[in-house]
Amino acid sequence: MNGSDMGLLFLAVAALVAIYLGSCLVHPYQDCPSCKGTSKHRGSVMGGLRLCHRCNGTGRVRRAGSILLGRGNRTARGNRIPPRTPRR
Repeated sequence: MNGSDMGLLFLAVAALVAIYLGSCLVHPYQDCPSCKGTSKHRGSVMGGLRLCHRCNGTGRVRRAGSILLGRGNRTARGNRIPPRTPRR
């Protein structure tokens, strides 16, 4: 690779990072990977339902980019992650 190829590669990576961080500004939360957004988790012994321990029953967790940007910070606003609204 010569210098111009490395420059283009750097610009492409920088553009992808900027797009991802912009997306994190608009959408700071994602579905919880443990409960898949349902806020319920099946127990392993009897199979009963309980609140998900990872998202505390909200069904949503913060994305890695939003943590870096300080977006959606629960302690700064003094409230918890808003629960997901059902689609109509």
